[in-house]
Amino acid sequence: MTASSTPSVVFVEHVLWEPDAAWTDALEHVAGRFARATPLDLDAVRAAGALHEQLSYLAGWAADAGVDLDRELGRYLDEHLSMHVRPAPTITRAVRALAVAGPVHAVSALPPRAAESIARHAGCWRSIAELHANVRDAATLGAVLEQLDGARVVAADPTPLPEGTASSLL
Repeated sequence: MTASSTPSVVFVEHVLWEPDAAWTDALEHVAGRFARATPLDLDAVRAAGALHEQLSYLAGWAADAGVDLDRELGRYLDEHLSMHVRPAPTITRAVRALAVAGPVHAVSALPPRAAESIARHAGCWRSIAELHANVRDAATLGAVLEQLDGARVVAADPTPLPEGTASSLL
């Protein structure tokens, strides 16, 4: 791989979107939608910890309940993100600049459709070569980074990364 084609890895939740009110609303929507058939304990979801841990909890609940979490979260975010996410010109320009230098890979703990919805609303989807979704633990992240041998990791804040990962702040 040449320097001009070095891939960059951008974290959807750390660079393109901050899961605040939109995430709370999405959780409440999913819980309300399935309240009668398969109740979801929102307090237990929130108590699970960080977003990736909450998503792991939700994935377990969805598997037991026969719920397509990707479809439900993706549909909700498609319909409601325009109220919560606006393209940030500095982020959009930075991601486009990374895309000129080499392929940009987006990594997210969210299911694919939900992560794609965020990237679209943030104005960065066309700059992303590939989306790696459901990345919720260090082993999965390590596998993605190994696949993208030599990738630069770009984050808006210090993110726990596997040792030896080259990173820069956006």
